[in-house]
This record gives sequence, structure tokens and C-alpha cells, in this order.
Amino acid sequence: MTSSAPRNARRTEHQLVSEIRIDAPVQLVWELVSEVRNAPLWSYQARKVVALGGPTRLGTVSFNFNHRGPVVWPTWARVTDFRPGERFANEIGMANARWVFELEPAGERGDVSGAGDPNSATLLREYRETFYPRGFIAGRIITPAMGGETDYNRFMQVGVSESLEKIKEIAEDPARRSE
Repeated sequence: MTSSAPRNARRTEHQLVSEIRIDAPVQLVWELVSEVRNAPLWSYQARKVVALGGPTRLGTVSFNFNHRGPVVWPTWARVTDFRPGERFANEIGMANARWVFELEPAGERGDVSGAGDPNSATLLREYRETFYPRGFIAGRIITPAMGGETDYNRFMQVGVSESLEKIKEIAEDPARRSE
């Protein structure tokens, strides 16, 4: 995994952590979250993603258009971790932040639901790692326009949970599972 964070940057601990159990196989959930072009299907913030090259892989670069209400802003990102079925990370350069998805079969964490095949469900975890100092655009323009870091982080936490719920809804759709 490589990082474009400044050499003197200090990484935070995982922020905005959220997880959800999805009644769908890891492979299906992986296909949803690891293809950057899918983000507008489930993201609370991404409206359009233009990725360079073919299917998403390690090193893929994308240009994204995000929004919060009437505020719209562009970002660019690079895939910095791509471990099929396990971990996907997308680094947002201008924000000095990395968004991470971690997946595992739900049965591996002591699932006591008696659901049967542990591969029929997925535990999906999403979190942000932030590097300080923040990038100029994120730290001096976007975050203040969103009401400051505390308010923006509250918005982001709710959004992460909403995104995971939407991924769950899409992945558990019987029509998608028969594709």
C-alpha cells in the first residue's frame, strides 16, 4: 500500500467507524464497494465518479463530484489498497484522508444467529483515516464551508451509516443476487 500523504503528516486513528452485517456473500459486496464507479449508487455524498482506465484496481485514479445540500465540490482519489474480498482503500489527496472498507464472512466473528453457511453473509466495516495537517482545500475551504470540522464529522458519520445501509439494500436485493 502506498500513500500520497505528506511525509511529515500525522495519521489519526480510525474515524467515523461503522459496520453492518449484510446477508449476501463477500464476493457480491466486494464487487459493489471495490468498483469506484459504483459509489454514486450507494454513497451519501458522491454524485459522479469518473475513473481512468478499465475496472478498478490498485492505483486507479478517479475524479469525483461530491455534494452536501447546495454545496458541490470536486475531489480526486487513488486506490491505495486492493485485496479482493478483504480490504479496499481509496485515498482522497486533497483532503489527506483515506476511506477504507474491510470485509469478512459474517460467521468468522462468532455469529450466533444460526444462519448456516458463514459465507452467505458479510460483515462490512467502513472508516476514515485522516492525515494532519489537512490539505489546503479540505482544511481551509471545504470543511469551513460545511460548518467546521466537528459539524462536518457529524454529517460524515451519519453519511457513512447511510451508505452502509444502502450497500446492504443493494446487495440483499434478490434481483441482484440472481445476476
